[in-house]
Amino acid sequence: MAMELGRRRRLASQYSLKICSCLSNPARNCALDERFTKLFDKRPNQIRFLGLRVKTDLSAIGFKQKDIFTSPTSTVPPWLFNRPLVDLSLNDFAKSETNAVVF
Repeated sequence: MAMELGRRRRLASQYSLKICSCLSNPARNCALDERFTKLFDKRPNQIRFLGLRVKTDLSAIGFKQKDIFTSPTSTVPPWLFNRPLVDLSLNDFAKSETNAVVF
């Protein structure tokens, strides 16, 4: 049971970090928001937001929200990208028998 709890905490922390790294995610604004801490302190039986539940785990590893690298999400779906052209013709030559200039 303890191993399962550790796995859940790790996955929850990873998910919170993933939410915070995507600028277009609407849940980003409240995932790690400190403004709601007092509200839940007054109501201990209320289930806290995911960000508040993993806050202690993240602080234990030295996490600071300002350190999150945010990456933009492409508006073009991946299946519409042009496929890269890969030249596999060098596969026909044995490395030990071919001049380095050729490679």
